[in-house]
Amino acid sequence: MSKYDNGDINIQFKTSHISSCNNRNDINKKNGVLPFVVVGIAVFFVLTSILILTSISMINAQPFIPTPQAKNDDGKVFDTLLSKTISSNVSSDTTTTTDDDNNNNKVNGNSTIHKIVLREQLLPDGEPAYKMIEHLVSNNNNNSNNLDITGTYSKLATIPGPAIVITEGDRAQITIDHLNGSSTQEEFIASHPGTYVYQDDRLGDRGLYGAVIVNPKDKMTEVIVDGKVRPISVDQIDKDVLLFMVGSTFWGMEIGKNKTQVPLWTNPIPVAEENQKVRFHVIGIGPSSNPNGHSHAFHLHAH
Repeated sequence: MSKYDNGDINIQFKTSHISSCNNRNDINKKNGVLPFVVVGIAVFFVLTSILILTSISMINAQPFIPTPQAKNDDGKVFDTLLSKTISSNVSSDTTTTTDDDNNNNKVNGNSTIHKIVLREQLLPDGEPAYKMIEHLVSNNNNNSNNLDITGTYSKLATIPGPAIVITEGDRAQITIDHLNGSSTQEEFIASHPGTYVYQDDRLGDRGLYGAVIVNPKDKMTEVIVDGKVRPISVDQIDKDVLLFMVGSTFWGMEIGKNKTQVPLWTNPIPVAEENQKVRFHVIGIGPSSNPNGHSHAFHLHAH
């Protein structure tokens, strides 16, 4: 039996009247230590329980599946969405197709098709940027029923580039007009909800980057309201704010309720009205030369 067991303590108390003063002092010291030991163990278990419950809550609050890392020097801009390169030059008679995932690129008969044209341009300061030239939406490649949403984008080439908002299961066919006059095409199926980076392999960290927001097919996402995680429809979101951290600088883009996009440029101060529901997308952009991908780590100094 341990010297701190209750039985041992009871015995010590029963024999204390015939013990010396030194023995009584030893008993008092032992009895004084015991409450601190018990309290210390209790505090340890309480803190451990809080950490475990917090971790579980954070995991359950994640509505999206983690996205894959971009691949350097593969010639693709939308590789985080498991894109496939359809052709190296749209004017060529030969077409080469490389499937990253054949199952991912199957389209059902009722798929929404997004036909997008992005153009690389130089800003007045010489930095490269993407400009949305055209974004047409149709059902099952029916060109007669195209919905032109190009007007929701900025008329300027911007950093970050245009935010492409689509729905889980949609198919995107994207043409990219490059600075050297060539054009490439990529396409992908938005197979998982989430926020994905698109980035040029050579000039991505200088300005040729943006994001694709894939909303869930059921339109439901999770938000924190009054300190609690709860589901809401994406239609209830008043605005999306995208913040890209490039080096020590934040670059921003805002998408309003009417889907209109406004570039916030460098180190913006996001503004919202009382009771507005704002969804933030915080994204790190690393150097294109980073051998481990386009990731960039950062943390908050205060909140």
